[in-house]
Order: sequence, then structure tokens, then C-alpha cells
Amino acid sequence: DVVVGNPPYVDAEHMVAARPGLRTHCRRHYAAARGNWDLYCPFIERAVELTRVGGRHAFLVPGQLASADYAAGARRVLAESLSLETILDYADASLFDAHVYPLAYVGRRVGRRADGMVRWEREDGAAHTLPLRAFGTAPWPRSALSAHLDDARHPTLGQIATVSGAATVNEAYELLPLIDEVPAPGPEDLPVVNSGTLDPHRSLWGQKPMRYLKHRFDHPVVRAQRQLSLPPRRLAQARQPKLIVASMTRRLEACVDPSGTLLAAKSTSIVQLSSDAPFDLWVLSALLHSAPMARIYAELFGGLRLSGGHLRVGPPQLRRLPIPLPSPTQAGTLGEAARALARAPREDKTASATIDRVAAALFEL
Repeated sequence: DVVVGNPPYVDAEHMVAARPGLRTHCRRHYAAARGNWDLYCPFIERAVELTRVGGRHAFLVPGQLASADYAAGARRVLAESLSLETILDYADASLFDAHVYPLAYVGRRVGRRADGMVRWEREDGAAHTLPLRAFGTAPWPRSALSAHLDDARHPTLGQIATVSGAATVNEAYELLPLIDEVPAPGPEDLPVVNSGTLDPHRSLWGQKPMRYLKHRFDHPVVRAQRQLSLPPRRLAQARQPKLIVASMTRRLEACVDPSGTLLAAKSTSIVQLSSDAPFDLWVLSALLHSAPMARIYAELFGGLRLSGGHLRVGPPQLRRLPIPLPSPTQAGTLGEAARALARAPREDKTASATIDRVAAALFEL
């Protein structure tokens, strides 16, 4: 009649190292065990199987269930066999000594997909209802904002740009011996940046030390004569206009590299606009740093936050961000404001307010 619990949270990397047999077993027997799944995913499927039709099932799980790519299989199981009734979202609370934020759900076992409403409640008691049909395999909506974005049908960043990681693990280690301290790099040298040396719209190279694989660099550079040792793809990326986006930050941070003069190190993502993109990198940077985008990112990926409020920012998340298409006048205003913020030694409040105003109009918020 009732199946409740708090399943174990064990990520794929740990299982592969410590329990490879268990991982193989789950992959063979559970549809939720697909991709880079966590152990709580097949536990969800088994719990649903044990619940009789008409009975109730409730679990306390990581908030990543709501939005992580690896949890899509578990969301599909719930969508097909459980009529969700209540979701308790503790993304902004520190209830347990854990590095993930918890989420609890309660639902009724059904034989087929049902209609209805889901009550989404936050830790402060604020609550709203959303249609059950919105809770499928795709990331779950956290508020009416998600429904609004779905209706608006803006193109995603992945549709207008190429979004990729800056380096694999092996490439990250291979880069280390190629880095020299060069306070005054030549025109063909490549200054190196990572998440710690990025600021909204600009890099902090030379202003802030870069910490990289337990080393510290004040002026990290890959000299021209060493660049043939870089992977050809990474060298080509460095030489092209791009946005370099930081990971594990409390807000989106992206540096504009309009001329292709920076080499992005590990812990960053690279965004390269397609040749037919309707605006330039400065406009895109303005949209990514706007207050409306901060709300949208928290809405879409708040469940992926780690302790301390750090956002998980990578290619899978960036590709899904909605990007409204500005008019030429709006694009000019956004680009000019972003350039002003990149030049300003301190944040230009007027330029920031301009970006937020135009972005709010574009997102119709």
C-alpha cells in the first residue's frame, strides 16, 4: 500500500570503482539505469514496482532528479507509473550534512498516465500547482516560469551556437607543462584563463593569479613555439571568437574573447556562435549576465546546485538555455552595455540596469 524511503546516493564514478558488479546488474534489469545514472535512480524504479496500483510511493532524493540528464530514465518511470501529487523542494535549505540539496516527492501508483495537478512546495512554505502533464522525461518545471518559457518557444543556445567543454581530463594535465610565466605576451602567444580568472564580460588575466592543478600562475601563457603541442582542436578554438564560461559559480560568468586570443583551460565551457547568428558575442554575453537569465537558470537547473549555492554550469545546461532574438535596436543597446561593463573597473550600474530592462522585455517577464 505504501513504499517510502531515502535511497542511497552513489554516483557513477564511485560505483564503477567500488561496485562494478552492482552497476552491471542494475543496468541489465532497470530502465532507469541509463547513461551516467546515480544509484537512487533504479531504487526509484524498484519502489514503483513494489507499490500496488492505488497505493502511495514517496522518496527523499537529491534535487538533481528534477533536472539532471542522468535522471531522465527515472523521470520516465515516474511519468509512466506514478501520478505525482506533491513535491517538496529544499533546494535553498541545508537540512542534512550532504553536498546535494534534497527533494521529496509523493505520488499514487497508476496503471496508466493520469491527469491532475502537482503541488510544488518550497522549504519556506511557498507553494503553487502545476499540471501533471508537465512532469515527464524532460526536466521538471519548478514554477509557472517554466510553462511561460515553453510557450514562448525561444531558440536555445545549442541551436544558435556550438557549445563544448574546454578540455578533457587528459588534455588538462597535458596542458600544464606547456604553460610559462610571461608578463608581457607577444601577439602570437596565448594567455591561459580558467573559471577563477573570469569575470562577467571580461577576463582577469594578469590581475588575478590562476590556480591550476595545484600550481599558481600570475601570467600563464602558452608561447607560440609551444602551441604545436596543443591538440589541434583546442588550438583552433583558442584562435576563434568565443565566450568562455565559468563552471561552479554562484551566477553565470562568461568572458568575451572577440578576436580569439585566449586559451580556455579546464573547468570552463566554450560558446562559438554560428556564422548566421543574428547577433554578436557581446549581445549574447549581455543576455547571459542579465537578471532574467539568472532567474531562468535557477528555474531550470536549481536542482543541480551544490552546497554553498554553487551552480553546476557546463555544456549540457548551456545548450538548453532559451535565447530570445533581439531587434537590431535592442541588440545594439545590449552590446553597447556589455562593452561598457567590460571596460569599467567597477560595475556600471546604469549598463547593468539597461541589460536587465531589455532582457526582461525580450523574455516577456
